[in-house]
Amino acid sequence: MTKRIAAVAGTNDLKIGASREALVGLTEEGYDQADYTVRGTVVGDCPDVPPQPFGLEQTKKGAKYRALAALDADPEAECGIGIENGIISLGDAAEGGLDVPVVALVFRSTPGKVTYASGPGIPVEARHIQASLATGQQKTCGKFIAEETGFNHADWHKDYTGGIGDRRMLVLIAVALAFSLRFTGR
Repeated sequence: MTKRIAAVAGTNDLKIGASREALVGLTEEGYDQADYTVRGTVVGDCPDVPPQPFGLEQTKKGAKYRALAALDADPEAECGIGIENGIISLGDAAEGGLDVPVVALVFRSTPGKVTYASGPGIPVEARHIQASLATGQQKTCGKFIAEETGFNHADWHKDYTGGIGDRRMLVLIAVALAFSLRFTGR
């Protein structure tokens, strides 16, 4: 069994654990052909993306930056995984938006090809979005939600959805989709 290394941008246990769980036994040939060792890397923040990304472009940009930085930070890694949660508008300011994890996946063998995927989005109320925008996107919607509810700001998703939509699961889905898309040539 061949061990492959996937580098996740950051040292957040939630992102590393979700990525590890998504990749158990996954290879281009299918399951049980190889196994990934998933490890976190220390990377800086994307200079062009604020702490609370808004819109798909900012969120994708942050995820891509993180994936490339993870690959650079771990010379043994076959691939870099960048995970960025961002707020995607529902179209009407009064309706709020969705907090969506976006994954960018970059392989060392093809560094110019980025595969993107996303996990399910969790609704964010307009007032939390407006509060974040008022800080210049320097304070996340999750921090405003946590202040109001007492939930953990890093995984408010779990309490917000009654335990069904925890952030680990949302990220796991996005990582698994990114690898599935990549391995099917997309």
